[in-house]
Amino acid sequence: MATVRDTAHFSERELRCKCYKCEFPGMDEDFMMKLEAIRTDPRWDRPIIITSGYRCPNHNQAVSATASRTGPHTTLRACDILVSRMDAVLLTSVAYDHGMTGFGWHQRGDYTGRIIHLDDLPNAEGQPRPHCWTYS
Repeated sequence: MATVRDTAHFSERELRCKCYKCEFPGMDEDFMMKLEAIRTDPRWDRPIIITSGYRCPNHNQAVSATASRTGPHTTLRACDILVSRMDAVLLTSVAYDHGMTGFGWHQRGDYTGRIIHLDDLPNAEGQPRPHCWTYS
């Protein structure tokens, strides 16, 4: 698997683990190509603010009540994006068209905390894709 640390619209700083203690291996190149395609799609064509990209297993376990040490963010193929309201609907549609397969919605509370999780993980036993969920 090829990895990248920066792309035209995304920097290592916003993609790396927020524990700031681990080594950043870079994000999966195919995933980042899809994210770039979403960012430059004429239907979207505006900044994408990443609130969480790669997470090392320790940090993922610390911040996720359900994903433990092996959640999608640990695969280098997932990110959370700050977006709300109708922009969240539009982003989901554009992301689906560009090959994203995981869509997690957290759209409650203050607008500064509303996100959509995107990933491009493949089908897995008991987890067919595309897969959509909401966060409580």
